[in-house]
Amino acid sequence: MAWFDPLKFDAAYLHVTVFAAEVFMNKILGREYPTTNQDATVHFLKGIQILRKMLLLGDENTKPSDSTIAVVLTLAVSAFFMGEDEAFKHHMVGLRKMVNLRGDVVAFRGSKLLTEMFRCDIGMAMQSGSEPIFFNNPRSEPVVPYPDQKLLSIRNSTWVISPQHELESLLRKMDASLVEAWRVMERFRSIVNLAVETQRMISPGFLYDTMASVMYRLLHMSFETGSVNEAVRLSLLGLTYNVFLKWQYLRLPYVYFPSIYKSCLLDPKLIDGAASHIMLWFLMVGAVSTFTISDHPWLKDCLREHIDRCQVKSWNEMRGVLK
Repeated sequence: MAWFDPLKFDAAYLHVTVFAAEVFMNKILGREYPTTNQDATVHFLKGIQILRKMLLLGDENTKPSDSTIAVVLTLAVSAFFMGEDEAFKHHMVGLRKMVNLRGDVVAFRGSKLLTEMFRCDIGMAMQSGSEPIFFNNPRSEPVVPYPDQKLLSIRNSTWVISPQHELESLLRKMDASLVEAWRVMERFRSIVNLAVETQRMISPGFLYDTMASVMYRLLHMSFETGSVNEAVRLSLLGLTYNVFLKWQYLRLPYVYFPSIYKSCLLDPKLIDGAASHIMLWFLMVGAVSTFTISDHPWLKDCLREHIDRCQVKSWNEMRGVLK
């Protein structure tokens, strides 16, 4: 479904899109909700009214159209931006039911609609620590499979974050499922670099498979706070958030994820158990993807400590450690 096509024929989608655009601009300009202007509120109420009428016309087994799903998704995104957690969850539960009526996740495989639903779902889980709406029970609903291994092996490379023996030492300490997620992201990075070098496009399906398969699995993993496994899990979540979920031009006020990431990085068990090269990678991933200006004091202190231990004297040397 092209995002703008339903604007021509779906009045509910037109109204909620106007409202969502206002919410987005409020975020960009730093205006706090409920400063949304009166005209936008009228569009919101009108869109809800039309949506309710459409839903009442069908029965509980009626399959919703793509444009109807897009209306509810737009409402969910708006609630997410406004910090309306309960409204967001209500919309996401509705989306989950709509997806089920259409034949479950497999019916939307590779579609932009499903990708955006997953982005919202994972984003809220990282923001609040809540259970995701999709794949919340991997035993009854298996997570999306990892991308095809043949595709992932297009370009064999090593994701070096430190001297090779230290990387292999780290991987030997890690949980097997976590190593698998690491390897998938390692190959993903190589494919992205190859696409940049050859100026080729990456298929949306590959991006979707990588995002959903890696991030949902990471959300369901659980390790002891301060362990190397937990630090790697959180670092991979931060990295994948930066790649797949980050909204252009704005930074959403994540609270839960930065707090557990910080607690893990400052845990004495991790500081004593991870090499300084590895700690630098953990810290830099957090600095780029997660932490804010308020974290700079402790983050700078930690970076200085491990930079000194690694005897890094220049940015080029730092890049060599992090490459």
